[in-house]
Amino acid sequence: MTQEVKSDKELFSVEGEVALQDELQKKKEGQEGQQPSASQELTSAYYSSVAFEPGSETKPSEEYQRALRELENAGKAYSPSQAFWNSVLFGGLGGVVAVPAVFLVGNGSWISLFCVTILGPFLEETVKQFGMVYLMERRPFLLRYGWQFFVSAVCGGAVFSFIENLIYRFVYLANLPAEQLAETMAWRWVECTLMHIACPLISGLGLRRVWLACKKEG
Repeated sequence: MTQEVKSDKELFSVEGEVALQDELQKKKEGQEGQQPSASQELTSAYYSSVAFEPGSETKPSEEYQRALRELENAGKAYSPSQAFWNSVLFGGLGGVVAVPAVFLVGNGSWISLFCVTILGPFLEETVKQFGMVYLMERRPFLLRYGWQFFVSAVCGGAVFSFIENLIYRFVYLANLPAEQLAETMAWRWVECTLMHIACPLISGLGLRRVWLACKKEG
C-alpha cells in the first residue's frame, strides 16, 4: 500500500484546515456574488480605452463621451473672437513667465555655459507654452479651434522677444557706443524676434496634434 505524498501547498495552506472551511466557503461565495462598484467599472473602462492601446478600435467610454459633450457645449458659449483673445492672453502669459529662464547664470564658468546653451533654451521653449498647457489641462472648454495654438505661439514669442530685447538694450548692452548699439539692437529686433516666434510655432504644432488626437481617440 503506497502512501500519498502531499505537496507543500497541501501541507501548509489554510484551505486544508477543517475549522476554516465554513469561513472560506462564505468568503468565496461573497466574492462571486459581489457586483463591481461604479468606480471600479469606470477604472476598468478607462484602462481598456484607446488611450492605453494606440490603434485600437475600442470606442471611448460613455463617461468620456459624456464629458466631451459637456466640454463642447461649454465651449459654445465662447465666440471665435473670445477664443482669439484667450489665446492672446495665455500665450502672452507664457512669454512673460519664460523670461527669467533665459537669464539663469551660475557663478562658475562651466555652469554659466551649461545654463546659456542647454538649460536656458530648454526652459525657455517649454515655459513659452505654459499658457496653452494650462488651458489644455485645466480649462479645456476654452480651446475650440486648432488655430488658437498658433495665435498663442506667435503672441508668446513676440512678448518674450520684446521683453528680452528691452533687457539687453538697457542692461547688458547699455554701455556700447551709440552706433554699435543701434546696429546690434536692429539685428535683435528682426532676427531674434523671428526666431523667438518660430520656435513656439513648432511646439504649438505638437500641442495641437496632441489636442486633436485626444479629442478623436478619447
